[in-house]
Amino acid sequence: LALTGLSSSLSVIGSLVIFLSFYKDRVRSFTFRILVCLTVADFLNAVGNILGVIRYSRFGSSLVITQPSSCDKDNLCVSQSFITVVASLSSFWWTFLAALNHLLHYRGSHCLESRVMWILSHTVGWGIPLLIATVALSFDVLGEGFSAGSGPWCWIKDCESIKPSPIFWMLITGKAWEIAAYLGIPAIYIVLKCQQYCRYRK
Repeated sequence: LALTGLSSSLSVIGSLVIFLSFYKDRVRSFTFRILVCLTVADFLNAVGNILGVIRYSRFGSSLVITQPSSCDKDNLCVSQSFITVVASLSSFWWTFLAALNHLLHYRGSHCLESRVMWILSHTVGWGIPLLIATVALSFDVLGEGFSAGSGPWCWIKDCESIKPSPIFWMLITGKAWEIAAYLGIPAIYIVLKCQQYCRYRK
């Protein structure tokens, strides 16, 4: 709890510094705007983690159990789950977009900087995570995981009544997108390095 609270607090401070830098910057380049969007996502993620720290600090270790005793709704826990799902999914998208923008810039393309693509990027970057989190909320799967799968933290409920299985919802609300980001972003940079090597050889 202490480490999570400290790291999340530092993330909030760092986010505020980036926001202030962006506010004072006159140029506000496209890359800087992507960074700000990524910072907003990470700021929300840090806020969600701080909510989790407050919850466990307030209610004590009695919440950290290994088997679910009930599937009662805890509003603070559900709020933390919703915020962190939206923030994490958005963070994956903006990180991927930053990598893609880096590759396109190297190739001399600025197609992502058009107004239409920027609007589309926001629609995907915020709309889809909100949609996924809202669907999960409507199916009442967000909440206490009882240390199953995600450790003592709020994310997906570990209840027999959850259909499909909690593993399915963990994939939909985070893990599948996380794996896609881990594969897609390195692939982009491998392509970039290959192009740099070929250009150097020429």
